[in-house]
Amino acid sequence: LGEQSCIFEEMADLPSGQGACAAHGGHCALPRNANIFVCGFSCKDLSRLSSRFNAAEREAILKMGMGTSGGTFQAVLGYTQLVRPSIVILENVDEMARESSPNVVYLHQAFADIEYAGASKVLNTSDYGLPQARVRAWFVLLDLRRFGCTAPAAQAMVQTMLSRTELFKSSPRPLGSMCLKDADPRLQSELARRQESAKGDSSASSTWFETHRIFLKTKGLSWQEVVPPKTLQENPWFKVLPSREKQVLSYALQYAGGN
Repeated sequence: LGEQSCIFEEMADLPSGQGACAAHGGHCALPRNANIFVCGFSCKDLSRLSSRFNAAEREAILKMGMGTSGGTFQAVLGYTQLVRPSIVILENVDEMARESSPNVVYLHQAFADIEYAGASKVLNTSDYGLPQARVRAWFVLLDLRRFGCTAPAAQAMVQTMLSRTELFKSSPRPLGSMCLKDADPRLQSELARRQESAKGDSSASSTWFETHRIFLKTKGLSWQEVVPPKTLQENPWFKVLPSREKQVLSYALQYAGGN
């Protein structure tokens, strides 16, 4: 509760041992006494929606450090090698759950090269009390030096740990029970901030537009068919969303069973 903690802005800085800090300005030293390192590296290029790389390139994204997914993964690997936390927990899209995927094979081999080993499991947030169906692959890797064990022993240990997640399953809570009331001053303050910020933002990325146009085509839809309901159009929070998020939300409500 004393001095404000650092907020590092760029994952690519991780292997250097210091990074740009939003909390203090300038650069601060990254922590080197981490026992557990938890990180969700970029899923942008690993997502099934991504069309940035062709099929052959997609299989080498992590190994070649391509795009934000490959770049952030290499940064995570570099930081792990620099700091050597006892446990590394990584999260990414369910596409990374395919054990035969060259990206997954490379992930395990890259960590094996620096003497880490472990296993992975696919978890869905809606199975653990959250009102959201978010399927993600989780990797847990142990430092073989710290645990004093072989790779097979570490893999068996992690598989046992991950199997215990079944004990914590519960029905998702209603979304409303986790939301602040409309009149909450913190909520109103954030809405005002976003409304002010949105005034000067008229940019629209052609990259995401084309990506989503291609996605909708696979569903037999055109861009013009995805229109938000009138009640959503009038919602002040919807109005301040970026165009990409407006389109995704509209699609989910109309065609993907969202509510």
